[in-house]
Amino acid sequence: MKRLAKLALVLVVAVLALTFVLTACEEFEWGPVGDCDPEAQVSGNGSVAVAQGNTVYFVNGKADLSAITVAEDNWFGKAGYKGSIMKGTLKEDGSVAGAEVVVPKMFYNGQADGGLYVFGNWIYYTSPSTDTNSEGTVLTSRQVFFRTKTDGTETQQIAAVAANTYEYLFTPSGLFYYNSSNGQIVKVAYSESAVGASSVIAEDVTDVMFVKDGEYAYGENRSSDMFFYTKAGDTKNDADVLYGNRVYACNYEGKSVLLIDNTTYVPEGAVAAQYQYTVTLLDYTIEDGGVALFYSRTPGSSSVSLARTATAAYKVTPAAIAEGGEGAILDAAAERVLAYSALSSVTAVSFDYGVLQADSSNALYRYYCENDAPVKKCLTVDEKGEPAAMEGAPTIIAVRDEEANASNNDVAGKYMYYTVSSVLYKLNLDTGSALGSIMDSTQETVSTDYISASFITRTVENKTVDYLFFDNGVAANYTSVVALSSLDYAVEGGEWMIKSVLASGYWTVGEEGCPDKNYAVDEEGIYTLTDPEDSSATVQTTRPLPKYMEEKDKATYISAYGA
Repeated sequence: MKRLAKLALVLVVAVLALTFVLTACEEFEWGPVGDCDPEAQVSGNGSVAVAQGNTVYFVNGKADLSAITVAEDNWFGKAGYKGSIMKGTLKEDGSVAGAEVVVPKMFYNGQADGGLYVFGNWIYYTSPSTDTNSEGTVLTSRQVFFRTKTDGTETQQIAAVAANTYEYLFTPSGLFYYNSSNGQIVKVAYSESAVGASSVIAEDVTDVMFVKDGEYAYGENRSSDMFFYTKAGDTKNDADVLYGNRVYACNYEGKSVLLIDNTTYVPEGAVAAQYQYTVTLLDYTIEDGGVALFYSRTPGSSSVSLARTATAAYKVTPAAIAEGGEGAILDAAAERVLAYSALSSVTAVSFDYGVLQADSSNALYRYYCENDAPVKKCLTVDEKGEPAAMEGAPTIIAVRDEEANASNNDVAGKYMYYTVSSVLYKLNLDTGSALGSIMDSTQETVSTDYISASFITRTVENKTVDYLFFDNGVAANYTSVVALSSLDYAVEGGEWMIKSVLASGYWTVGEEGCPDKNYAVDEEGIYTLTDPEDSSATVQTTRPLPKYMEEKDKATYISAYGA
């Protein structure tokens, strides 16, 4: 009997242990949150906010990995507000209505080229791993790729990788990521209902340039559905030819074609070894019918003086990739040389317009091709026509063609939006006229070191609205939104500066469920809030009480917007 009792006890302990393991697992139960039209036009893929029709999904701020001390801190449904993915409706005044958490898990990536994607019924994103090592430390430097239904009701893991710095691209049919440690580009396929197998698309890769097309129409095969990568020279098969590298173009089916190799720039009858280049991928633009790739090429040590250093552009079409060829497909005669130097840190505007680059003195230059010759033009000049510096070293976040309206002093043209020390500015590239800072830098700053800002245009209540979603450094790095189209330079006294709002919204005074019993507003629009550092005291602010802000960030918010 004692033996049976001991056996029964062992079984009970085993069952309890199993129960603990099962109940300690992360569960992906949420929603439903709102509705959506899976076939609506998508804008903003690869950035901080994505609109599907007039429904918008956005990352609720820049979260910190230090917030995850135990695995449960980033479990689905238990993660904090900061870094979670939210869903709401775009409003005519530039705000978001009815924002709710749709993915209760931290979005995070370790490089600024990542972002949210939406295709059909799914939201695609990355999050820190909740795996732990033998000492119980959460391995947050690892990254997991997920997708969650747009109503939050289903979540699937797509892949897990060893670092959060992998470059990646979500597409309608699969995830591509580049593992620089082993030189592989991997594709993980998925359908509408299930995640499929992974496959290695390319090996021995030395660099990759994923093409992010923010626009997507449901079921569309886009002319931008491609990306580019480089490999080292084929010294095994071409040991007698000293050249730098090869460039490939690849479509979403995983078919790669050789774009540039050791024969591309060799004149007829010349010695191949004397016309070899190392190619550096710089940028791209999405064009009608294809993608323009911008790159520099530098001659190797064995090349002759006729092999000139250059920065150039070449348009690649989906048909060219599909058809392929026996050798490299780039037609050197169709290449546009923008400069006879190896430019770096450029922003490509279009195949015809060329690229922008600020020099060491922060003067802005345009490099382009005209009549088959490279042209360099300074866009910021003083009254004497000499190069003039901008406010500082610029980070260009968008270049847009605008019709004449109040937001540009009724002057149509090509406008550049850029930041200097996180302050947002606007510049007319056609005239070189600086329109100054758009927002008060004491109230909002645009951080670009974590995730790309989103420019989204929508028609709401018969009005065209240009939205800018961005990581607001003043507001404790929570995502803010502003209607750029509300900018009106006709207003005097500098009051034309526009004011953003938190995308996640605010509590209304008297609203049911508000956690602050002291919350009030006076006739002058000054708000009273409970002091987060002393619950027996109150503070006053010029902005309302945030609805989806963590307690630890409220002191920063109150300090920034104190009355």
